[in-house]
Amino acid sequence: HLSTSNGVARLVFSVVGQHRFAAFVVPHPHQTRTGREEPRRWMLQRGVLGCAQPDKLGVLAGRPVLVANMTGFHVASTAGSPALYVPSVSVYVHPPAEDRLISKGLLEHGSWSHRNNEKTRRTVVGLMLQLLTQSTPAAIFMDIGANIGTFSLPLLAAGYSGLLVEASPRNAWRLRASICALGPIAHSHAVVVAPVALSSTSNGTACMKLAKSQNMGTMSVTVNESGYCDGDEVPTAQLDDIVFGGTDATLCSSPVVALKIDVEQHEQEVFLGADRVLRHCKPQHIFIEGGPGTPAVKLLMEKYKYTIVQTFERGRDTHLALGSGRPFRGAG
Repeated sequence: HLSTSNGVARLVFSVVGQHRFAAFVVPHPHQTRTGREEPRRWMLQRGVLGCAQPDKLGVLAGRPVLVANMTGFHVASTAGSPALYVPSVSVYVHPPAEDRLISKGLLEHGSWSHRNNEKTRRTVVGLMLQLLTQSTPAAIFMDIGANIGTFSLPLLAAGYSGLLVEASPRNAWRLRASICALGPIAHSHAVVVAPVALSSTSNGTACMKLAKSQNMGTMSVTVNESGYCDGDEVPTAQLDDIVFGGTDATLCSSPVVALKIDVEQHEQEVFLGADRVLRHCKPQHIFIEGGPGTPAVKLLMEKYKYTIVQTFERGRDTHLALGSGRPFRGAG
């Protein structure tokens, strides 16, 4: 059992396979400034319960637990990339009225609600799986802003290891439950750091609040007029601290083939706290929400020598590769 003192989030370490990973222990709500969060809800959102059964999760959540089947799909072969099948997976979702973009679509037809968004998701997941397949068996991926796992879960189900980071407590417990549902082998391949908000600094807290109604993926950092958090208060951390934890015996011992990041326009802030990851782990491919003109993409290109491979969503999302020299193929 892990605990904290003085209401301060504390960095701890665990060993998974050959890697040493960092995680954050969040203070109990009675130790926080607001003290308003119910203990059982805190246990649910912070992952204290591990792989609890759906009926127990439902009791703790105070509402029925909803599970959708996200359908698998075929990925056509391309030059140097084999044809693959992305497996279907079970996903713990939000009530459809609260999350029309992802959960509603998954419950109704096994995919995201908007066709173009789903096309981009499938393209990125397919590319990540092809890249992992072509690399060494020890290759891993990172998912920054994992949400409820619609990018990561198929990769874990296919047998690959990944680091998943998510800031929203409401997404975090659903993500953990979905990973548990994959079974013990896939579960052992996942390192989940959640709920934690990545930043350029560590040892602080962020107040996460829903930015858009009916879309649980849009979280903003906010405080109310009194200075207290009227959303979900979570610790902040640098990605460098999570990956390295004060040592070089880290994820970098395996190739980081792909990094996907979608943190609602805070991508540059995340990368400012990930200099060691970008310099030493050197993710070979980065899939980012943001076009070529955004500060985060410019930072990757100018400071870390990434080049654009292609864009998606009419230039709103970008696929970059580390010094690949591959031609820019335009919108996908």
